[in-house]
Amino acid sequence: MMIIFDTNILRGITRNNPKFDILRVLKRSGSHLVGVPWMVLEELAAKQVLEYAAAHASANTAIKSLNKMAPWDTSTLLAPLDLEKTKQY
Repeated sequence: MMIIFDTNILRGITRNNPKFDILRVLKRSGSHLVGVPWMVLEELAAKQVLEYAAAHASANTAIKSLNKMAPWDTSTLLAPLDLEKTKQY
């Protein structure tokens, strides 16, 4: 039997999630094949890149606010956003 997952099922499941453990067990058992279409992987990667970009912008805003408020030189900088590196990850 082959189990094929789509984006809606995999959204929100991380590698540390117990549901992910079930998938590992099914795959290792040899009795079930587990598959994810290429397009689903692309959709999940795109979603993660967008979430990362939003988190980066939020962190950058917080750091700028902190630098303005601190009575001393904080010189705290955030590495520039590198979407290509994020996509590769």
